[in-house]
Formats: sequence, C-alpha cells, structure tokens
Amino acid sequence: MATRFLPSILKKRRFSLSESRLLRTRESSWRHSMPARCDPPPYQDLHFDSKTCQYTPPLYEESEPEPLPKYSCTVQKSGYVMIKHEYISRDVKPRTRTWKKHYVDLRGTFIRIYRNGLVDCKGTSTAHELSMQNVLVRFATNYYKRRNVLRITFSDGQQFLFQLADKEECIAWIESLQAAANISLVLDEWKMPQFITLPPQRRRLLYGCYADMARNLQQTFANDSTQFIV
Repeated sequence: MATRFLPSILKKRRFSLSESRLLRTRESSWRHSMPARCDPPPYQDLHFDSKTCQYTPPLYEESEPEPLPKYSCTVQKSGYVMIKHEYISRDVKPRTRTWKKHYVDLRGTFIRIYRNGLVDCKGTSTAHELSMQNVLVRFATNYYKRRNVLRITFSDGQQFLFQLADKEECIAWIESLQAAANISLVLDEWKMPQFITLPPQRRRLLYGCYADMARNLQQTFANDSTQFIV
C-alpha cells in the first residue's frame, strides 16, 4: 500500500503500517476518566437444580432487623361544633332533631362525637363513633335556617349537620374530613387524583351567540318582508 493513500494525520506522525504498532499507540492514548479503585465484589453463581432443571438464585444472608419509626397520626382535628342529627339510617329520622353542642374529635380514620365536651374524652361517654370510609362531605346548600352548615353522610346511612363559625372553618373541616376519608379506603381501592389541565369547552357560549344571531336575522327578515308587502 502506498503512503499517499494514508490520511494526513498518519503522514505527519509517521506511523508504521503494522497493525501491532497501531494497536499499541491506540491503547496508550486511551483516557482513563474513571479508574477502578478496587475490584468488583464477588458474585455467586446460580445454583442448578437437577430435579426441576432450573437455575435458582443464591441465598444471601438476611440483613439485621431495623426498628420501625413510631406511628404518628397527621390527620386530626377537634373542637366544639353545633350538630344536628338528621338521619339514623337510610330514610329513618330520629325522634329529636334539635341542635346540640358537641365536642368532635377527628383522628385518622375515625371520628368521635362526645356528649358533654373535652372532659369526657378520656371516659366512655361517646355519643357516636363512626368510620370515615366512603364518607360524603359537602355544603348544605338547601338548608336556609342557619349559615356555614356542612352535611356529612356516612356509609351506614347516618347523616349529620355541622354548623361552624365561618367559611374558613368550614373549608378547614372539609379538608380534614376529606383527607380522613381518602386514607380510610383499602389501598387497592384508592383512586388517583384527576387534574383539569384543559380549559372548559365553549360550545354552549358559541351556540348561544349563534342562536342570538339567527334570531336577530329572522326578525330583520320578517320586518323586511312586511315592509315589502305593504
């Protein structure tokens, strides 16, 4: 092979045409950006079971048991609330449906309503102890006698009205109750939150505009036709 067919870089450096010489120079020019400081750990080979004709992974030693962190409930809210018991079960109303002041303690997946207040929390004077599973919380928009009223419906059919001080307190209780209801479900039944990322459709607005335009055109045509006939 003639040297005139070689690249200009090889001509300048005057490399020999032998492959060993080229490989030696290429190895020496390699850049070791991350040199290995130690040898890799030994790996055990797979064990071949002659009975099942399958390879099984090796059994490693179990790690030391670590203590679990202490449980702390982050969903909790309590306070005095005016309560009215609307339904005992589905379509069954209680005899007395008067407003009474109770102490409500929401903790985790349960809500407890005490009769006389905070002093009785340590005792057994619990009027209601209900699970927050499948609970429906919303504003009582059809109740006009009092303001800032929430309607809470439980899975067993019981329904309560909670009257709070102001709108901010209502929103705080709704957030706490909804958080407790979300964690009360079985893990397999949890639903992923849905986020609205697209603007609402404007078909109704456009249709209304077109309908108004068509109505105006019909009126103008009707007026023109009457004038022409006259």
